[in-house]
Amino acid sequence: CCLFMVSRGIISHLSERTRAASQILIYTHLQVSAPIISLSLAYFLISYYGASVQTILIAFALAQSLVVVLCWYWLSLGVSFAYPDKEILLRAAKFGLPLTLGGIFGWFSLNAIRLVVSALYGSDQLGLLSVGWGLGQRFASVVAMLVTAASFPLAVARMSLGNKHESLHQMSLGGMLLFGLLCPASAGIYMISPSLVNLTIAEPFRSITLIVLPLAMLASAARNLRVHYPDQSLMLLEVTSLAIGVNLIEAVITLALSFFGALLDGPIGAVYGCVWGSLIGCLVGFLVPVMLHELPLFWKDFFKITLATFIMVVSLFAVDPLFESDNLLLRISLEFCFSVSSYTLSILCLYHQQGHALLKSMRQSNVRLAS
Repeated sequence: CCLFMVSRGIISHLSERTRAASQILIYTHLQVSAPIISLSLAYFLISYYGASVQTILIAFALAQSLVVVLCWYWLSLGVSFAYPDKEILLRAAKFGLPLTLGGIFGWFSLNAIRLVVSALYGSDQLGLLSVGWGLGQRFASVVAMLVTAASFPLAVARMSLGNKHESLHQMSLGGMLLFGLLCPASAGIYMISPSLVNLTIAEPFRSITLIVLPLAMLASAARNLRVHYPDQSLMLLEVTSLAIGVNLIEAVITLALSFFGALLDGPIGAVYGCVWGSLIGCLVGFLVPVMLHELPLFWKDFFKITLATFIMVVSLFAVDPLFESDNLLLRISLEFCFSVSSYTLSILCLYHQQGHALLKSMRQSNVRLAS
C-alpha cells in the first residue's frame, strides 16, 4: 500500500513537471501507460493467484514503480543529496500550504457522498452507489485532461513575461475550450447512459448506476471546470489563500446538502446534494476571481456552446429510435458518432466567422510553404 501511494504521488509530480515543461510525450506516457500497465498486470496476477485486494494493490504498485523508473531515466533526473534551500522552502510553503489546505477541503467535497452514505446506510449501499459515482467522476476528469494539460502552462508562460492581462485572457480561452468539452460530454453521457450501463455494468449495480452515472458526471464536470479555470487563475496570480475559502465553502455546502439529501431521499438524495454542492461551489469559484481580479468571462461563447449542446441533445432524442438494436455496442457507437457530428456541425455554424479566418490562415501558410 505504501509503495502504491508513493509511486502514485511521484507520477503526479512528474506529470505536473513535464506538463509545465511542455514535454508532451512523457506527460502522455505518465498519464496513459501507468493505468494500462497496472490493469494488464492486475488481470494477469488475478488470473494466476486469484482475486484479492492485496493482488490488485501489488499489481498497481509494481506497474506504477516501473513507469516512474522509466520516466526518471528519460528525464535524466538522476539522484543527488544536498541540504534543502531555505529560500525555496519558504516560497514553497507560502505558495503550497494554502493549496494543501484547499486540497484537504477538496477531498471532503469529493468524498462527502461516501462519508454520508456509509455513515447512514452502511457499506452495502455505498458499494452499490460507488460504481456509478466513480465512473462519472472519472469520465469528466479524462475529458478535462484533453484541455487542462496544455492550457495552464500557456497562461504561466505569458505571466512569466509580466503580462497579467494576456495571461488571464489565455486562462479564459482555455476555460472556454474546457467548457466546450465538458458540456456536451455531460449531456452525451446522460443520453447514452442506458445503453452504456446495460453493456458494461453487472446486473446488481445497474438500476442505481443508471441514476447515479449522469449525476456524477455533472458534479465532476462542474468541479473540474472550477478547479481548472477560476482556481488556477488564483494560482496564477499567487493568491492561493482565496482558493482555501472557495474550497472550504464548497466542502461545507456539499457535506450539508449531501447529509440532508440522504435524510430526505436515501442514497440518491445524497447524490443530488453533492451535485448541487458542486454547482454552487463552481459559481462561488467564478465569482471570486471575476469580482476581485477581473478574470474575463466570454458570455457569448458560453451561450454558443450551451446552444450547440442543446441542439445535439434534441437531435439525438429525435433520431434515437432509429438506433434501436439488440447489439448494444453498435447502438452506443451510432449514438456517439451522431452526437459528435451534430455538436461539431452546430459549433462550426455558430463559429463560422472564426472558421473562415482559420481556413484563410491555413491557406496562406500553405502558399508560403509552397513558395
